[in-house]
Amino acid sequence: MARAFDRWASLDPLGVMPRVVRAARVVPGVELAERGLDELERRALLGLRRRLDQIALPAPTATAPERRAEAPPAPDPAPARASVVPPPTGDELVRSRLDELLEHAVNDSTAQSRDQLHAAIVRALVPDEARILSALAGGRRFALLHVAEPSGRIVLENASSVGRAAGVALVDRVPLYVTRLRNMDLVVEGPEDLALKDDYPVILTEAPVQEARRRAAGRRPAKILRRTLAISPLGREIWQAGR
Repeated sequence: MARAFDRWASLDPLGVMPRVVRAARVVPGVELAERGLDELERRALLGLRRRLDQIALPAPTATAPERRAEAPPAPDPAPARASVVPPPTGDELVRSRLDELLEHAVNDSTAQSRDQLHAAIVRALVPDEARILSALAGGRRFALLHVAEPSGRIVLENASSVGRAAGVALVDRVPLYVTRLRNMDLVVEGPEDLALKDDYPVILTEAPVQEARRRAAGRRPAKILRRTLAISPLGREIWQAGR
């Protein structure tokens, strides 16, 4: 490293300082002073360097530990939207039922077709009608009568003593029950039976029959048509199938 006096002398543009420095070094103590200046210069430069380092590189500040960016949770997949099937229309229900019946008609045996008929008829019965069928199942006949106008137009039909004998709950609905049973071909009408002559007057006392006689009467009294009621072959077949 160049001595301090030499560096200063190099700054002289006239070249006088180098000669002065060489002459001064022969003076006692000058060299020692120069070494002291070198040490002071070295310390000053070291301090300056430290200051520059502090300015250029500021001390790091304490920061929170860096958090790893986390991807947001994936949204739950939207549930599959159930396809909404509209309810079948009335026509579609009828078409479906007819198709089912036609398939049975093609594939069912005679016995299966008979069972289908029996089941359908029994499902259509109400309890009082089942009681009437039970009372007729033994082969007994019951008094049956119709009320008509003098001209012959029927006002009330199928009033019968079978209702009381069977113990039905609604005695005044016996004409309706017997009409339904006849329409299903479970009972049949027969001619008047003189053996039942005492039963016809009892039927005439029932409220529906009396009301029908009043409505049917005109200048002449209403006509009373006496008949009998019995179980039909189909009614007996169904009854025996259920026993």
